[in-house]
Amino acid sequence: MKTRYRAFTRKKPEGDINRDALLIGERVIQADEWTGQGTLQADGIVVGVADGISSQPASGQVARFLLGEVTGSGMPDRVMLEELNRRAFERFEGAGSTLSLLVLNDGFFNVLHAGNSMVYRKWGDNVVPITPAQEVMGGLYNAFGIREGIEVYTLRLRLEPGDAFVLRSDGIPFDDSRLFDMDGLLARVYNDDATWVEIEVTDE
Repeated sequence: MKTRYRAFTRKKPEGDINRDALLIGERVIQADEWTGQGTLQADGIVVGVADGISSQPASGQVARFLLGEVTGSGMPDRVMLEELNRRAFERFEGAGSTLSLLVLNDGFFNVLHAGNSMVYRKWGDNVVPITPAQEVMGGLYNAFGIREGIEVYTLRLRLEPGDAFVLRSDGIPFDDSRLFDMDGLLARVYNDDATWVEIEVTDE
């Protein structure tokens, strides 16, 4: 199987910095404006989106820290992320970030998630969210770094040729008819930092 990706991240038009960060393989990207695409190795793939809480000045650092630590940890799991949350809480004094990871390994996909940066899976024409949006009235109740404990949502299912996934920060509103349309999403103007990555698995 081959795995292809397409991705972009950008800061909001009036923003000072991009508090979103993106992980593709072992590369962490946090830029005012970035777009890319390519092919990843067949197995042991990790992609992720982290979205620093916009009301907290240090939250962009938290997002980059989380993804940077994931790259050096092997295959991430719940225990590792719980420890990473504790370290983020101590280091950044309560500044927080969402984190959603998609891991493709040994014929399965694994999702690890906290916050409202969502992950979707596509079957044919159907787009299904496979993570919960952990927020109440627009406010996060679960994210990395905001308290010592964290609830890490996990999911593990068999990977099939033709599977496609999207990870997005909450700066991109959900629209299932356009969620896999990179050109259409890039043409939009967002009033928040916006990050998106698509992963497509083929049997070539």
